[in-house]
Amino acid sequence: MKLLKLFIPSLLFYALLLPSCKPDEDICNDPYNSDCPNYDPCLLEAEADASFRLEVRLIKNTSFFGYEPVWYPVEDTFFALNHGARLYFKANSPKMDAYAWTIGGDPRTFTDSVFFLVFTPDEGQVGYVTAQLRVANDTLGNCLATSEQRDTTFKTFYIKGCSIAPGAESPYPMNGVFRGYVDGDSSETHDINVDVLGAGIYSFPGVDFGLVPIIVAPKEMWIYPDGSPRGYAKLQEDYKTLIMDYEVRQDDGSWESHQFVGERVE
Repeated sequence: MKLLKLFIPSLLFYALLLPSCKPDEDICNDPYNSDCPNYDPCLLEAEADASFRLEVRLIKNTSFFGYEPVWYPVEDTFFALNHGARLYFKANSPKMDAYAWTIGGDPRTFTDSVFFLVFTPDEGQVGYVTAQLRVANDTLGNCLATSEQRDTTFKTFYIKGCSIAPGAESPYPMNGVFRGYVDGDSSETHDINVDVLGAGIYSFPGVDFGLVPIIVAPKEMWIYPDGSPRGYAKLQEDYKTLIMDYEVRQDDGSWESHQFVGERVE
């Protein structure tokens, strides 16, 4: 009995010690977490990236599409309305330490990751423009190689003035009257009037009256994506021929597909 009394306390003592020999499952081991002992801030330091994009906000019928902006990329030509239009410059990496933009002959240096300029063809702002972005990213100072802390990108685009007035000498590419046929049926001619200012199409084939809403870009448009008719149209490289594929909802809920092909007449 005396031996048993001595053995039991010893057993309890070792039982208390055993848990402390197990690895602590709560130890933080995430190098991206600043609360962990193995945190490495350099893992969060990004190499300098000066790539950027040019975008415009599309003209749209807000009564149908709401107020969310629809952004459209400008690749090489910016079609600016003669009285002035905004062009947005957007850095692809929004978390650099410093930005320095220079745009054409503008003497200013712009230091935000996103900004816009208004170009006015009526004031002579047309032709080729080169945009340059220089960035720096070396917050910690010792994470990146010197060559990784700076970057520069150039992009050249062309500003072309245009008008949405009927019969304008230099019309906005998608604006105007296009005459053609539906599904290749030459027995019936259709004139559709794309009104950029009203963000809609008048005299849409098969629609008796009213304005069919669109989201319109210089050479593309999306027809009433939430209703009927719905579809997509693209202006061809000659800036005259319009090909529009669209669907019309039938009484039984099905959709009937059609294609309009026409050329600008006004």
